[in-house]
Amino acid sequence: MTALVVGLNSLGSWWQHMQEDWTYGYPRTYQVDAVVGHNHDSRAHPSHFVALNLRGQVEVFELPAGDPTKVHVFLGPMILGSGADQVVVTVSFADIDHDGTPDLILHYGGSEEVFYNKGGTFQVPGGKSSRVPTKPGYQERSSQPRLPGQRKRGVSHSRSSCHISRSGEQ
Repeated sequence: MTALVVGLNSLGSWWQHMQEDWTYGYPRTYQVDAVVGHNHDSRAHPSHFVALNLRGQVEVFELPAGDPTKVHVFLGPMILGSGADQVVVTVSFADIDHDGTPDLILHYGGSEEVFYNKGGTFQVPGGKSSRVPTKPGYQERSSQPRLPGQRKRGVSHSRSSCHISRSGEQ
């Protein structure tokens, strides 16, 4: 009887992993279009967003009004631990601060983080933009600084225990 329970549990875990692979691929990737008021986007030409979990580093790419020459890269948290690269990352949009512009909500491993829509870009709480500077044909990558009072957070994932931390934390 115990072997049956263990076998069914393993089968369920394998099935969930396969469904996430089919839905989000590997590395875990999610795409959505939204009108957020950047680069004169509209319903006819919405901004395109790609959320990515690349070996535990959460990144969001924005193509304002679908224009790949103006791509913005926003760094999210670094997910550490066994299975960190398997955590599904998605984004949604809602006017959290009630200023008339949709804010980006990053969802990962049962947690959420809000990037506020201010001045034509998305900013983390505290007013700093998390955008990584880019040059045409070249993408510079840097760590996002830890904000004052920011602490490491843990998250329990269905197949593993992962640790969530901001880039730059030690």
